[in-house]
Amino acid sequence: MAAAATKTIKLATGICLVIERDPIVLAKQVASVDLASNGRVIFGIGGGWNSEEMEDHGSAFKSRWKLLRERIEAMKALWTQDEASYHGEFVNFAPVWCWPKPVQQPYPPILLGSHGPRGMQRVIRYCDGWLPNAGRGVNLPWGHCYAASPKIRPTSGH
Repeated sequence: MAAAATKTIKLATGICLVIERDPIVLAKQVASVDLASNGRVIFGIGGGWNSEEMEDHGSAFKSRWKLLRERIEAMKALWTQDEASYHGEFVNFAPVWCWPKPVQQPYPPILLGSHGPRGMQRVIRYCDGWLPNAGRGVNLPWGHCYAASPKIRPTSGH
């Protein structure tokens, strides 16, 4: 495992299709790798593009972004609370314990792979940074690209 074989290299997913995974199990998996790497995980996520694959996983293509947001919000609750619950339209669970907790506090950085202005709005709402979609022409002024630091984007609310 790269986490054990290195001491300084960051370990990143790019891109984890959160909409195709159970948020409780995924929260434990990400926290476990963060723990094994002593806090070097970067959690790259995305909404996906393959509608047939999503349907095979029980996710509707049209609601993928809302599902992604709810799963990330639920995972943040699991990482930051000893006993967490979440109640949304797509994600719903009563109080549960979820261990281990990530080394990075409050949780590993979450970067959203996307393109376009709506992607930037999603980054600001529930992520910590942006992974540009290299396969698409990203035609945004740099003013639309927000950095992970709250000092750089103080109006984001998180």
